[in-house]
Amino acid sequence: MADTQAEPGFPFANDLLGRKAAAEFLTRYLVGRHRVAGSVPGNESFVLNVNAEWGLGKTYFLTEWAKMLRAEGHPVVLFDAWENDFSSNPFVGFMTEVEKQLTKGMDLKQKAKSQARAVITKGARVIKASAPSIALTVVKNFTGLDAQNLIEEAKKSSPDITSAIKRDLEKENKNIRNAISDFKSALAQFAIDASEGGKASLPVFLMVDEMDRCRPSYAIELLENIKHIFRVPNVYTIVATDSEQLAHSIRAIYGEGFDYSKYLRRFFDHESRLDKPRFKELITALMTVRKLDNTIQFSNPLETIYGRGAVAEVLALLAQALKVTTRDLERVIDIIDSIRITTHHGVFDILYLGFLTMLYVTHQTMFDAYARDKNGHSLQQKLSQVADHSAVFNEINATEHDYDGRRQVRASVIDWLCRYVSGVWSATPYENNDSWVGLKTAIQNSTRSDSSFISLREYHNLITMAGHFSV
Repeated sequence: MADTQAEPGFPFANDLLGRKAAAEFLTRYLVGRHRVAGSVPGNESFVLNVNAEWGLGKTYFLTEWAKMLRAEGHPVVLFDAWENDFSSNPFVGFMTEVEKQLTKGMDLKQKAKSQARAVITKGARVIKASAPSIALTVVKNFTGLDAQNLIEEAKKSSPDITSAIKRDLEKENKNIRNAISDFKSALAQFAIDASEGGKASLPVFLMVDEMDRCRPSYAIELLENIKHIFRVPNVYTIVATDSEQLAHSIRAIYGEGFDYSKYLRRFFDHESRLDKPRFKELITALMTVRKLDNTIQFSNPLETIYGRGAVAEVLALLAQALKVTTRDLERVIDIIDSIRITTHHGVFDILYLGFLTMLYVTHQTMFDAYARDKNGHSLQQKLSQVADHSAVFNEINATEHDYDGRRQVRASVIDWLCRYVSGVWSATPYENNDSWVGLKTAIQNSTRSDSSFISLREYHNLITMAGHFSV
């Protein structure tokens, strides 16, 4: 099993945030729900909202989950809404992905293949029938006139023109309704045909990613498409959003006082939230993805005594102590990566760089004050007023003894870090009298006389410069 999971393309092969368990649970839930669809009214189709804030890996989750579902025999279509929001009609982009992916990797009978082609044909008719509406949208964007406005304007010219516009609009609406009905029937029939003889597993899954990043009008229209066009028996739709950001899009269309939560309940049958990963997992994942955990540009002052993973652990504790959000943490790593990319000389102390960058992102005033006076004691006093001191880790105390001659003590990470900062700024760091073995070793490792190391006084300018380019 271990060898299989290591194969390229295997679902969740590089699952640094532990998302596979969530995908497995949701798969069991949705497939189980579909299994009883015949006995429970309303289960024939289903729309799930996977809610997670920006930076928590929604795209990775959906991409890997799609692989998992395909491996289990489900037809899956994965649609990136943001890549397609240049279009005036979301259905156009969605149908392109349906054509590419509906039968991807599946050995279906000829009947099902023919029905898949019918789905594409019927979808094209929906687009064709909607063409006048698309044109009307373009007219509205340029003139500010919608259909009713056009009719009112036409009345000023000729009653005959008014009647003609009304007849055309009524005919268009009828054509669209008929085209949508035919498309839904074709998609429902495809699901049945694909499952014949056990060739495909039901339900069919339609997955929508990045909706919350789209322009508001596109996001709203896509939601309407899901509600009116893709509510089909044996078809389950999964929409990954940051609901808070989606709320902004809804309010941009309907106004600040609009009840967006009630509005969303019209579209989503259920919501599932992706858990926030622990900071250590998130930092490890971010550093691994950016290849920051294995670069000669960064030194690890904790490696000789605590091992390679110690930096991620201490940075995670610092993030907790400084009350850094997951979004802020993304920005911290982005700034560090920008410094790595743009600075081609010298070596950075990753621990000190990580701390100062967190300070820059979360406590700008304190960062600026520290940049001016470089006084570790002053910094410690200020941090004591805002930090969470429950973030602690095990240090080694040289003056207290246990069975092996040394005793571990629980140290406040803020207290430890401030002593570390004071030490690396000291003119005589090797004369540090602190009894914490790890601290003394880290200070000595960070303040090497090697000329390749970046001067500590350069850190502030580099962080500020890189920070101006991060969002």
